[in-house]
Amino acid sequence: MACLRFLLMLPFVFAALAGCGSSHQKANARVSTSHLKPAKNYKIGKPYKIFGKWYYPKVDYNYQEHGMASWYGDCDHGKPTANGERFNHHAMTAAHRTLPIPCMVQVTRKDTGKSIIVRVNDRGPFARNRIIDLSKGAARKLDMLSCGHAPVHVKILSHESRILAGDHNSKIRPKTPQRSIPVIRAPEVTNPHNYGRYLIQVGAFGSQENAESLRHKLSSLGSCSILPTWVDGRKLYRVRLGPFQNESGADKVLADVAKRGYPEAAIILD
Repeated sequence: MACLRFLLMLPFVFAALAGCGSSHQKANARVSTSHLKPAKNYKIGKPYKIFGKWYYPKVDYNYQEHGMASWYGDCDHGKPTANGERFNHHAMTAAHRTLPIPCMVQVTRKDTGKSIIVRVNDRGPFARNRIIDLSKGAARKLDMLSCGHAPVHVKILSHESRILAGDHNSKIRPKTPQRSIPVIRAPEVTNPHNYGRYLIQVGAFGSQENAESLRHKLSSLGSCSILPTWVDGRKLYRVRLGPFQNESGADKVLADVAKRGYPEAAIILD
């Protein structure tokens, strides 16, 4: 998951945006599909809640959006991404809140016309007014390292993304409304989706020892379990709290988890 602390500390300075790249150079952003193949670690993901807002991952091959891009890198280099890949801040990758991972998108700077293609393999950004988080390498290609933000147009590459998805699309049976708005309901009512329960995912580790250590630290907050998962030939250990009967109970525990130094923990529907 993107480094939230880094994102929230970046100042939104229009003067910096104006000075960050002034060449209106139009790049031909194309990608060869000869090397693409179905991803072993393809996932859409379950609904999750960050900073009080619900997000609904889904397949949308018509997706395109205008907004602000930010970048992340140094503090997350080498850590697992949302689909279990190892994050490389030099690679041409990005984080998005709801698109399938992995998928391919074209990112074009609206002020300079420069365009790149990146592989979405992570979740984020969760700072307000951002629509995509680029790796450090991708941000360098768009000349936005020094300013931190840039106005962009993001468009999914349907053909390339379908190749990465393989036959997963034929198996998709959406369980949630295809929308990205907060769910409003009384705390007593259990979730209206076809999912069974609320869980808090605190983190994922390549080391079982590290996962066990975290479970021990959080044991006072309730039932804490470790879920071993194989992703692309590599074993990860996901640390989760719960299940909780309703969203209100999960929210209270999530606040305690954040106070203990894990602000990137998220509520998920299982």
